[in-house]
Formats: sequence, structure tokens, C-alpha cells
Amino acid sequence: MNYPEITFDNWTLSASCDVIARQYDNNSRALYVVGELPEGYEWDMLVSVGDNLNIIRLSPMDEGIGAVLTDDQLAFGNVAYTMQLRGTQGDVVRHTNKIYPYIPDSLSGDAQWPTIPSEFSDYEKRLEELNDHPPMPGDNGFWLIWNTDTHEYEESDVPLPSGTGSGNVSSKEINVIKVLDLAEYEELPEKDARTLYLIRG
Repeated sequence: MNYPEITFDNWTLSASCDVIARQYDNNSRALYVVGELPEGYEWDMLVSVGDNLNIIRLSPMDEGIGAVLTDDQLAFGNVAYTMQLRGTQGDVVRHTNKIYPYIPDSLSGDAQWPTIPSEFSDYEKRLEELNDHPPMPGDNGFWLIWNTDTHEYEESDVPLPSGTGSGNVSSKEINVIKVLDLAEYEELPEKDARTLYLIRG
């Protein structure tokens, strides 16, 4: 694969182009240094963006040294990276000049929308409201459904499982359904065995 070249000449770097990669590129771009590189050195590219510093080890690659870049190493976009090559030979350490390749931003990667579009936000709110107000059995034998526009329960045309669809309850043991708050239920002087009590909440 052809990568943009960074030229090494007597401990001076120069780039063949201003853009060597784009934000979040992954395994498709490389830091590739060519030139008369002294033998016996280990090479690291020191990379900084603001206060963030990364050290990328360069290994023999084609006719020079280099490293294939990952999206983690290209996490910042729309900014110039500061790069400086460091050679180490035992206790001898030497640095080149700095270069400033520009990394354009990309519409990809791990970036998150700060807010979701309003229509999806409204839809999400309606779903949450429906989830907080599940269907309830009504006094007339039909399910009560929450209306997200009026924010009230409304009687639907869906009969309860024991209903006939006309609002009557059909059961050999139960002939009345009452929906009560827990306090109302506990205050009843007696509970009718033929009444099904449904507690709100």
C-alpha cells in the first residue's frame, strides 16, 4: 500500500503532503519515514495534540520505518498534530525537528450526537409516558388506554378477557369489577366475594 512519505534527512523531517490521515482512519494509513536513517537506533514517533501525548513505535517497513495507524491514534480531528521522531541507541537519545501534519475530521467513529432530533425525542417521550401508564381494566368491562395527548385514561373498544364486548362481565364466580386505590380498598367494610377488585398503581 502506498503511504504518504515523511522524509528523514540528517535528523530533519519533512512531509510529502500536509494530510497523512483522517480522523478515525483505521489500519489504512501509516506513519512512514524514509531516508538515510542511521543504523542501530530504535525509533519512536512522539505525537501530541494539546496536552495529550502518544508514543508510536516505528518498525522496518518497505524502504524505511513506519507504523500502521489505528482509530485510537487518530481520535482528534480538525487539528494539526505535532510529531517528532526520536532515535534511541542505548543511552544515546536524539530528536528531529517537529512537523505539523493536519488531520481532518470525519463523520464516523465514536462521536455521539449531543441531542437527538426533536421528532425522535417527542416519540421517545410518548413511549415513556405509555410505559408509565399501562392499560387498566375499566368499570364497564373494557380496557382503559392512556391518551398521550390529553394525558388521561380513555375507555377503548377492546373488551376485557372476561367481557362480552358490550361492557358486561361474564363469569360464574365474578359479576363486578371495581378499580380502586389501595386506600379505598382497605377502607371497605367488607369485600364482596363476587367482586374483582383491581388496585391502581
